[in-house]
Amino acid sequence: MARVQERRRTLDQMEQQDLHFHDRLHQGFAQLAAAEPRRIREVNALRPIEMIAAEIENIVIRYLLGIDCDSSDNAC
Repeated sequence: MARVQERRRTLDQMEQQDLHFHDRLHQGFAQLAAAEPRRIREVNALRPIEMIAAEIENIVIRYLLGIDCDSSDNAC
């Protein structure tokens, strides 16, 4: 338990990277999502956790039910 608490106080390798690294990473994932909208979905993580979880749940349920949608469909 002490190790977990210590890890929360220290930055991991990803968190230690500079802003330029994170910008490039975001751009790379955005390009992948644009190229593969049926396989990769972007979820706005700046909202309350309940909204994020509901959107992810909706995406997964629709996928499992075979309901096809693209990333521009807000109902997905």
